[in-house]
Amino acid sequence: MERREQSRLYSKVNTEISDFSSIQLCTEVAVAISTAMLVIQ
Repeated sequence: MERREQSRLYSKVNTEISDFSSIQLCTEVAVAISTAMLVIQ
């Protein structure tokens, strides 16, 4: 019982971490695009 609870908590944390990294990735992509736009202009 306790082990199942632990693994559920672990997968919840894992999901939050992957959400965070995809947000970070999107931010980096957005910054790169903005920089490219400035260079083109």
